Amino acid sequence: MTAHSYYTHPEVFAVSGLETRHIYYDDIPKIRESINLISRQLLGFEDFYRSLGGRYYSRAWLVHTDESVCPDDLRRLADALHGERPQTHRSFFHPWIDLQASIPAALDILEDKSIPLRDRAVHARKEFHNALILSNSIRRGLEKLYETIKRVEYVYEVNKRLGVGSQLPQRQRDQALWKWLRSLPETLMILHAGKKEESIIRDALEPYEEGFTTCNQRHSSTYGTTRSLTERISMINLICPLNPAIEASDQWESAAGALAGSLGRHSIG
Repeated sequence: MTAHSYYTHPEVFAVSGLETRHIYYDDIPKIRESINLISRQLLGFEDFYRSLGGRYYSRAWLVHTDESVCPDDLRRLADALHGERPQTHRSFFHPWIDLQASIPAALDILEDKSIPLRDRAVHARKEFHNALILSNSIRRGLEKLYETIKRVEYVYEVNKRLGVGSQLPQRQRDQALWKWLRSLPETLMILHAGKKEESIIRDALEPYEEGFTTCNQRHSSTYGTTRSLTERISMINLICPLNPAIEASDQWESAAGALAGSLGRHSIG
């Protein structure tokens, strides 16, 4: 996926705009279709999360220890993208785990012939609404993660322009990236298929490394420190809007708008 995957995968952000008020309690096929749509959306979320990870490690990770990086941003990044902890141990993934449980629960209710048809529809619809709430929570979490990565990328760009700050070495970055990649279930499958670690790392970074220079030193390099931290933060504010969420929100809303039209055929009303 490219850095603009929220455009090429608009379905990732679609379900929050579904029209649900016309679901009839006895309309099992339509409820099943709605639940299956959320299931497909979850796959899109996973795809987008992986793309954000590749983007983060391509540049932002190199300066994540910089003193101008907001501690709250660093905590969010560490929880979502650092280390090889399983997803069950990351608070970022709590709604994901709940959604993964909610989807089969709703489908099981629909298929349980021991429950009257109308009751099945009522209970499945409740489970669907719960899944919809969880999917919206996941979407907001991804949006926050995207905005956080953008802010740290601004630190990278400011340091690069001013020749200040420090960057962590590429070798250390690749080791950290590999730890995170190993936390993804699909990485193990790719390894079993015969792909090498170096190729997997390269594939994760390649979409984001074209058009700019990354740190190629094998040792940590410290640049000039003639500018104070206050001056650097001021420079960041000139490049980054005072509310860095504005740019991201506009882009996400555009994606959601494009999605509303494309999902007409999925209407469950």
